[in-house]
Amino acid sequence: MEVHWVEAGRTHPDNDFRDVLRRAILSSDSIDIVSGYVGTSSATQFGHHLVQCARRGGRVRILVGMAGTEGLAKGSHEAWSSIHEQLQEIDASSGVFAYMRKIHAKLYIFRNRDSNRMFVGSQNFNFSSGNMELMLESGLRRDVEQRVDSIFSDTSNLLPITRVNIKGTSSDPLTRKVTLAEIIHYDDELDYRGMQLVESIDLRAICEKNPIGSLNLYHGSGRLNSTMGVYTPRPWYEVELTLGRDNYPGLPRDFRAFTDDGKIIEMQRRSGGPSGQPHLGLKDLTSKGNRQLFGEWIKGKLERAGALDVGDVIDGSTFDSYGSDRLEFYSMGEGEFYMRFGPKV
Repeated sequence: MEVHWVEAGRTHPDNDFRDVLRRAILSSDSIDIVSGYVGTSSATQFGHHLVQCARRGGRVRILVGMAGTEGLAKGSHEAWSSIHEQLQEIDASSGVFAYMRKIHAKLYIFRNRDSNRMFVGSQNFNFSSGNMELMLESGLRRDVEQRVDSIFSDTSNLLPITRVNIKGTSSDPLTRKVTLAEIIHYDDELDYRGMQLVESIDLRAICEKNPIGSLNLYHGSGRLNSTMGVYTPRPWYEVELTLGRDNYPGLPRDFRAFTDDGKIIEMQRRSGGPSGQPHLGLKDLTSKGNRQLFGEWIKGKLERAGALDVGDVIDGSTFDSYGSDRLEFYSMGEGEFYMRFGPKV
């Protein structure tokens, strides 16, 4: 096993991974790169070499593991989209792709007639951090090769880089889309301690059961565009709790929630109705008309408390940091509930 360093000052140029990488690309018949992030600079430095490999009859597959959920900066999107289109013109099995779930690997695989080898370590395919990074070179492991092939074959979650969102634009799933006009406020002083607790939803259990659903819909496979045949990421604040049809019977199909911070959200339960009776479905819980209303409220609480960063997965550690994993509903009368999510006081 050989060691290769990436250093900002390039004090060991013969062993610098950028030079090793360039030589590997030039001598390979087949290339697979899986990297959490890419940059414009890596497209400029290596893009033409990757295209040349395809022109020699090789297959070149690049996976940008975080782009499917986080998008790409405009410059990187343009640069890597151009490389993808060039590769596709040469070989339909080559290209630059994203995945609808986060992949943060740093893996480089090169094959030729003499050897199959791989590099693994800490270096993304962008070389822009200025950090000292370490990459290890070894023979290609069969189990690693099989896993990479399975990812590139997973067409339900794989999408061309040309279809990922550009950060900061209206298509960016992290962009807030709920407007102030959609949020209703109330001024009354409400004290839940004098109300009857109707339901207490275990958010931790819901997230453990499905780590990429409910509060984490953003991290799932996205929403299928049947016309285009591709999945597009869901907005960051889209939330729909999967409660189960027979759980939490105290919450009706439609109700009004008065939140613990002065908002009013029209809520609904849908899906999971008996056969032939979809109108009886009570499986899922979200805000009526716009799922982001509920999401902005509950995720916003976690963000403001410092328990959640935009783009992160909500899990047990999130609730530990926040101090509560219970979403509580207190009766206020017919069709109205006080909705509370916060540490006990």
